Amino acid sequence: MQTPFTQVPIVDIAPFREGDVEAKRKVAQDVARACEEVGFLYIAGHGIAAELIAEAAAAARGFYNLPEDEKRKVEMDRQPNHRGYVLTKHGQRDASGEGERYESFKVGFATSADDPEFLAGVRFYGPNAWPEEPAEFRPAVDRYYNEMLGLSRTIFQLFASALELEENYFLPWTHKPASIMNVNHYRGGSSDDAPSGIREHSDYECFAILWQDSNGGLEVKNQAGDWVPAPPIDGTFVINIGDIMARWTNDRFACTPHRVIYQGDNNRLSIAYFANCDYSTPVECLPVCHGPGNPAKYPPTTVGEHLLAQVRQSYAHVEAYKD
Repeated sequence: MQTPFTQVPIVDIAPFREGDVEAKRKVAQDVARACEEVGFLYIAGHGIAAELIAEAAAAARGFYNLPEDEKRKVEMDRQPNHRGYVLTKHGQRDASGEGERYESFKVGFATSADDPEFLAGVRFYGPNAWPEEPAEFRPAVDRYYNEMLGLSRTIFQLFASALELEENYFLPWTHKPASIMNVNHYRGGSSDDAPSGIREHSDYECFAILWQDSNGGLEVKNQAGDWVPAPPIDGTFVINIGDIMARWTNDRFACTPHRVIYQGDNNRLSIAYFANCDYSTPVECLPVCHGPGNPAKYPPTTVGEHLLAQVRQSYAHVEAYKD
């Protein structure tokens, strides 16, 4: 039985990005170990400028300081796609009817309003919904999204190498990714019985790239059922495996449950880029992840079918997602 992990490992991916063959192989091995044993890792050496992150964070805080009526002008429920502002206590409800206790703003891969898939009803494409204020929000957050899009392609290459596939194996499916980014805001000063946060869950995309501010609150569930803190580490992003990558790898890469419980005095900010492939991408167990004595666990699906099913469950209260 695998020994339960007690911390989330850090992997410096700069040698992979810089292209030395032997160094790239070593980084891929370290990433494989982290994905198989933990399902989470920090990455350093990612090449994303600290100034770009700071600009996006400052713009996000400016938006969340607005009155709620202003924020609700771009509320997701009023948009034709999966974009815009989502109120506190949103997302999947528990038995009491309560939702998650945080606000978020959703940005996606921008296409034109006449994009054929968007016109056909695919809510994960189409134009983004941007607030008028603060003026710096749109350019800062848009730049951040595009940097995460580029970084996600590097991570797809890393994962392919970790699985001993050709490095560019996943890249043909990343031209029009159904990738949503959440700019999340957690109010500080919450009470013990109602902390800000997100309940235990796994992500339903390929993987997530998470930046978190200095306040902490993220916890990861190990194999023994214990919660392991994943505190912020300067200069890193947190990467975690999502459902689709777990299906592709027959659970070789672990989709590990996690949560956020935040009871600090300051408001907490995080930005989570949920990396996906194109909506129509087929998802079937990779040849390197099944064989005699290790049959495929999951039936074939597509990125879109899986994503839509999970979003309908999480946002069952949103009229546009009801069957």
